[in-house]
Parts: sequence; C-alpha cells; structure tokens
Amino acid sequence: MTGDALCPDLVATLPQVRVDPLCRKATVGEDEVTGANARELVRALGHQLYRNAHTGAIAATARGTDRDHALERRLAEAVPRTTTTITVPVLDVREDGTVVVERDGLRVAAEPGSLRSTAPPRRGETVDLDVSTVRPAVSPGFFLTAQRHGTRAPGPVLRVYLHLVELDAMTAVWRTVLHALHAKGASHLAKVLSGPEALPRRDAMVVYLDADSIDFVAHLPELLDDHPGLGTETSAFAKRVRPGVAIAWEPADPRPGMGALSFGQHRALALATGLVRHAAEPGGGSRIGRVAEALREANIDPAAPARNLDSPDLPGLCASAPAER
Repeated sequence: MTGDALCPDLVATLPQVRVDPLCRKATVGEDEVTGANARELVRALGHQLYRNAHTGAIAATARGTDRDHALERRLAEAVPRTTTTITVPVLDVREDGTVVVERDGLRVAAEPGSLRSTAPPRRGETVDLDVSTVRPAVSPGFFLTAQRHGTRAPGPVLRVYLHLVELDAMTAVWRTVLHALHAKGASHLAKVLSGPEALPRRDAMVVYLDADSIDFVAHLPELLDDHPGLGTETSAFAKRVRPGVAIAWEPADPRPGMGALSFGQHRALALATGLVRHAAEPGGGSRIGRVAEALREANIDPAAPARNLDSPDLPGLCASAPAER
C-alpha cells in the first residue's frame, strides 16, 4: 500500500460525514454531535462513527439494565463445555493455603479444589486451574465464554464479528459457532449480547481466536452458509468474509491511552481524527489523504483497516493491499 489508498468501505463512509470548519459540530447522516473544541469533537465524532460505521446499533443501551438472566441461562446451556483448564502464574500462597494467581491481568484467589496438581504450589511457579467456561457480565452488556488449553499461544488475536438481528437467531448462531469451535479444539474467547433490546448489531457476537486457532476462520463460510439466524451487514472497518461475518486483528497502537479501546472504538477514533484535521486545515491535503495519515499514525493499514500495519496476512481473508501501480 502506498500513497493515500483508502479502503472502499471507508471511502463510501466519508460523504456521510460533515464537519463544521470551526470544529465545533459534525453530522453523520442525520445524527449530530458537538464539542467545545476540536479535541472534544474528535471524541464525540469517534463515538458516533463507532455506532454508524462499526456496530450499526440503533440505540445506546444503558449499562446496568442490559442483562437478561433468562437469556443468560439459555446461552449458558448452549455452551458445549462447562469447564476448561488454564495455566496461570502463582503470585502468592497465603498462610491458610489460599493460592493467589494472575488471571487476565488481575490478582484472584483460586477456587478451592480448582488446582489440578496435588503438590503445594510455590510463588513464581505456574499452575493448572479448572475454571468455568461461562463468565457472564465480564464485558458490560455481553455474556462471555472461554475455552483455552493451558497458556494462551503467543501472537496476535483475530476477532470474528457476527451480525445478529433477533433473539432466536442469537442463541442459534451462538450454539452453532461454539460447538464448531469446541469440535476443532480452537482456543478462543467468545461473547454475545446479553440484552436482546440492543439488537440488531454487527458485533452482536464476537469470537477472539488465539494465534494457534486462526485457521478456524476458513470454516466459517461453510459453517454459516444459509444460516437463518445470521444478518448480512458488516463493519466498515473489518474484512467481510461472507454476509454478516467479518474479521479483524486486535489493535496494536503503542500510543498512550490507546490500549483501552476496542477495535471499533480505535478505528472510529482514528477516522474521526483525520476528518476533523481536514476540516480544521482544508489546505493541508485531501480529505482521503488526511484520513489515511491518521490511520497510519494509529498503526492501521488505510487500504485494509481490519489490519494493523504490522499484522500478518491471511491469504484470501485479511491480507495487506497490493501496492498501487
């Protein structure tokens, strides 16, 4: 990729966005956002682009009221395996025998009876734990499950986005994909909306594939072919692999504050940055050029925004764009 090459889906998004030259107001379609200054407008516009270009959400869902416990029971029943084994480092062994480990970056006490080994562990060692695969409400608004074998394989994580439009479809697709992942032994995390009022969304279900399980993506078109529960839309930032299914690499932006953003938030913020810059300095380059510049600063491939600039290629699925001639 060279010059100002920009992904066609993003090029198609640009005419929907208007930014006031004073950088206090912007519109995305019929939705208007405002900011006291250019920096605040970037943040507000990024949030709106996240909804319009990425999730396709019709309305925001209030946190704290978006759990449906009856639905969560149905989702839990669809999980093919109730426990999985993970390998974690031991941070401390208390006097009462409680083993404190690090899990997902947090200090947690291992549940009694969850250690696979009968030998007392020592600080600094690793231990195998049996843990529940079901983790409701870990991610706000979503129901999460995980299946891993030992430690997570090193390497970048690939996200798979599925567009779901109604409740029965959500549980059916969830079951289909999870059972296929289990059958393939694919190490993954998966989450699905736990509040059906938030449907439809292009990211209603997301699967995070570890580096050693990325080849599972090749099975998705056949697995979901003619599935009645799947929608047809995909994020403008992700790589469409079939109607309703898209993939993207986990963001890898080393700049301060970027690590807390999701894929869609990260891409939307970079797009907003380029659009506001162009409005503030229209003589500083073309609109497409300023957007491409902002994407590159965020380590995003402008011609294939599902990729980071340093992401590996997935031939036929998520590859870097060829250089312009």
